[in-house]
Amino acid sequence: MDGEESPNKQVYTLGEFMSLEVEEGARAELVGGELFMFSSPTYAHQRIVSVLCARFEAFFAGKTCKVCVAPLDVIIKEHCVQPDLIVLCDTAKIHGDGKCHGAPDLVVEVSSKSTEHSDRMLKLNLYRNNGVKEYWIVNPLNVEGVIADVFRFERGDKIDYMQYAGGDTAESFLFEGLTVDMNDLINEV
Repeated sequence: MDGEESPNKQVYTLGEFMSLEVEEGARAELVGGELFMFSSPTYAHQRIVSVLCARFEAFFAGKTCKVCVAPLDVIIKEHCVQPDLIVLCDTAKIHGDGKCHGAPDLVVEVSSKSTEHSDRMLKLNLYRNNGVKEYWIVNPLNVEGVIADVFRFERGDKIDYMQYAGGDTAESFLFEGLTVDMNDLINEV
């Protein structure tokens, strides 16, 4: 997620969070009782999400798993997040309210300087401890050259982890054959 992250130190329940009125164009998430407000994403962020979505959609065409992009509320226990992209193999998790209730199989966050802490700490732990099997953190503007970090959580306490830089092709642990050329992302920024 891109845009300015604005933590509010008041503790909220999921019920309180769901009844909040959020301004047009703003996005809100609840992680660990803490409310995070985000401004709308940048053009570069949206182009990266678009490239990833196109690659994921092409891979999952004709398969059971479905690809969704933000904003879509994903409710995991007492948390509500809006990942940039999810892969959901159990569409029964989409309830009558149109929200995803439960962990998606794969989550992608397009990170920025303002969301890095939330993406790398809070959300990584949320996803790891609540049933997400694979988590990608993508940041083509990373000055250290790492474009994507890919984590697999489905093996108990063991975490599989790979980093990808420009020139590399990121590969999914979970879905054999799902790949993304990092140069395609760099070319969008």
